Amino acid sequence: EGRPAPRGRLYAPCVRALSERRRAALVHPSLPDRQPNQPAMAPYFIHFQHKWKSMRVPELDAVAQLFGIEVGYDKAALEALALDHKGIIGEQGMRHEAEMRETSSLLVDLRSDEDAAKLASRLILVDSISELWGHGVTWEETLAMCMRSKAALIEPHIREGRTFRVRVEALGVTYKTEDQVALIQERLGGLDLKGKVRLTDPDNSIIVLMDFPIGTKAGPATPPRHIYIGRRVAKAPGLKFADKYRLPHRCFLGPTSLDHQLSMIIANQAHARPGALVLDPFCGTASILVGCAAYGAHVLGADLDGRMLVGKGAGKTIADNFKQYGLGAPIGLQRADFAAASDCWRMLPFLDAIVCDPPYGVRASSKKLVAGASDQMQSRPDIETYTPQRERLDINPLLERLLEYAASRLVLGGRLVFLLPTTTDMRGSGAPEHPALRLCAESEQPISTRWCRRLVTMEKVRENEEGMRVSFDRREASIFDTAKLGKDNPHLKSKRWQKAELDRHAEHAPDDDANSPTWGATRTLALVGAVLASAVALLALRALLRRRS
Repeated sequence: EGRPAPRGRLYAPCVRALSERRRAALVHPSLPDRQPNQPAMAPYFIHFQHKWKSMRVPELDAVAQLFGIEVGYDKAALEALALDHKGIIGEQGMRHEAEMRETSSLLVDLRSDEDAAKLASRLILVDSISELWGHGVTWEETLAMCMRSKAALIEPHIREGRTFRVRVEALGVTYKTEDQVALIQERLGGLDLKGKVRLTDPDNSIIVLMDFPIGTKAGPATPPRHIYIGRRVAKAPGLKFADKYRLPHRCFLGPTSLDHQLSMIIANQAHARPGALVLDPFCGTASILVGCAAYGAHVLGADLDGRMLVGKGAGKTIADNFKQYGLGAPIGLQRADFAAASDCWRMLPFLDAIVCDPPYGVRASSKKLVAGASDQMQSRPDIETYTPQRERLDINPLLERLLEYAASRLVLGGRLVFLLPTTTDMRGSGAPEHPALRLCAESEQPISTRWCRRLVTMEKVRENEEGMRVSFDRREASIFDTAKLGKDNPHLKSKRWQKAELDRHAEHAPDDDANSPTWGATRTLALVGAVLASAVALLALRALLRRRS
């Protein structure tokens, strides 16, 4: 990086084709065929992190498919999770109702503790996965279910010669230590647990998870909405793993550097894994690529702004970001206008994933090269610092080019993961369609009361064929338009901008309307009023002088 490259386009070595032997070694993320000797599905409950709420189940699905783990969902519990908030962010009443229904736990069926531990080892938005002993809306119902499963689930693990501890976790309520002890003695005493209590490094951890409505002033005496009791099987690295890559500690940042937690979620959705090849065509400072490289993927980056690829000097480059975390440097960083010249990469399927946060004109302007600008760049001696002429790029042509490129360059089973801006009142799906791509997930992230963005995940399910086209039929008129932040809608501008516009209009209004009948009548009335006012003033002055004389 930083050194002149041939024809002023490449900032790192070109991408070399992966060998067939290495390509064959990649694990294709698909579920295995069920074997006759597989164990039966058993109930578990997942305790989620209370963040990025709409992305929790899509991430779980993606990691389960990556590892080939079969997951069965409890339909009622999935509905209670209130995942679909699309179109209600801007409506206060509907949003409050959804938040009151929301919970941070989910019942699932898995085949073994090993599957649960494997899932938890990769998930960012999960706190823990526990084997379910009992659950219900009352303590009596929950404890009765625990007694029925005692011989099969509790006694094999909680027995003489083994140690255990009990953890009380309550969503929406703070339990003091004395309250936790009183609850354990009162509620779990009837289970007659064997073994020895050990608070530090026990053999087993018993989880008592109580769910309270969010936003209510509940206390320890308030009955919980739902209760789960079980044995914790695996503790997920969760957000603590993502926080090792926090943006404030990073060497090189830009105005569009994506949140480190969201970058890790995108990496999971894209099935980033050792040996996979991942491209970000709008990489900027490569925040998403750092998340993919953290899971062992080989990464490629491209951007129209060469300053992002070169960096800000020694110690402040994209390569320094990777070096900071002990990750391998990107295979290549290329200056490219993806909207018009994306054929600078191989013309056949070679990518396992494409991840990106396309520019849509909020934090960074959405631009493309004007016609002929690319050819002019090649003959300039100052190509490394030269900024070519650019023009505004609408979001629809950019998305169309992105999906067409993904359909032609992704391998079968490869994934496209990107952020899509929408307005808060948009219901249903906002993602475009392509016959070769299947929509896997679409999660909404609130940004403000006016607009939000959605994390869209697509998978290539068939080879691209001539005649296949991108369709926008699924999207409604409420799709986010960057023109709403421009002159077409001054209400979304700052007060300073509005005042300047009013002053400019007032300054030019007489010239613009001088020939109109309305302006002529107004001007005549103003002159008559001025004459009458002057006459009244003269009469008043004459009367005053007479009284003094």
